Amino acid sequence: MKIKSKIIVVLLFTVFASCDDIDNLDGPDAGISGVIIDETTNEGIKTDQPNGAKIRLVEDGYENVIPQDFWAKSDGTFMNTQLFSNSYTVRIIEGAFIEPSEQRVTLNKGEVTDISFTVVPFMSINASEPVVVGNNIQISYTLSKPGQISWDIQETKTLVSTLPSVSTFSNQYSVSNNLSGLEYSEIAETTYTDVVEDLPSGEYYVRVGGRTNNPNGRYNYSETFMVTIQ
Repeated sequence: MKIKSKIIVVLLFTVFASCDDIDNLDGPDAGISGVIIDETTNEGIKTDQPNGAKIRLVEDGYENVIPQDFWAKSDGTFMNTQLFSNSYTVRIIEGAFIEPSEQRVTLNKGEVTDISFTVVPFMSINASEPVVVGNNIQISYTLSKPGQISWDIQETKTLVSTLPSVSTFSNQYSVSNNLSGLEYSEIAETTYTDVVEDLPSGEYYVRVGGRTNNPNGRYNYSETFMVTIQ
């Protein structure tokens, strides 16, 4: 029994010693923040939340390194403060825009380093301030796309939610329009008006989403408006 007790004590000491070694490792000591800028508006691009645009970091100095991915916010901004000081290659991927060229950045210990990317959106939505008529919300908008975008505009959705990050993932009420088969010249010359009807009293966030037939099915968005139904 005494021999067994000694073996157990030795094993426990080894485990605790190993734990001490792990706990003594330095933690993340740097960060990155920035914005994805819409070339057509010179403002942060409006995206889905979540899954609107992915920031991918590849850390220097390692073989077969696993990329670190995180998502941008719905206004195109992003931040990650749980990184190690080092040099990184930064890419912006999986958004409703032409992927921009990668950038290299050095993250210094104790600092949050700013970086920005300018992108060409698949399409643009210029929406007017919504109008409340009784228990209905009415919004008008126009659509356009940059000349280098070959994909056709397929649909629009007016999205209404009690959540500020309203998108195709978080809308509670919506109106959809199928625009597939229409010539772009006709779409660009049209002012669209949608009405979301019979809403309960309360505060709502409204914006319009539009989708081209891009491979990932990503939506572009107008700005978000807040309205109140009495």
